[in-house]
Amino acid sequence: MASGGSFLSWLIFVFVGILGFISFPAEAAVKKYQFDIQVKNVSRLCHAKPIVTVNGRFPGPTIYVREDDRVMINVTNYAQYNMSIHW
Repeated sequence: MASGGSFLSWLIFVFVGILGFISFPAEAAVKKYQFDIQVKNVSRLCHAKPIVTVNGRFPGPTIYVREDDRVMINVTNYAQYNMSIHW
């Protein structure tokens, strides 16, 4: 028969093991992004070509989110023509 101390340590071990299998839900976050759409002239092989950029970059920035996060993207179009953004 096991002594009281070893039984207690076994019980604590089992309890901690069960807690390890319980997943606690992570809190969803709100991710906010600002996209400024602009046309920039880029020189490639001695030819200037206008391209559409997001925040001055092409390709645009990476969006980092996790499942259940809320994404809020404010888009301001500074280009001279209409744009659409797709994900």
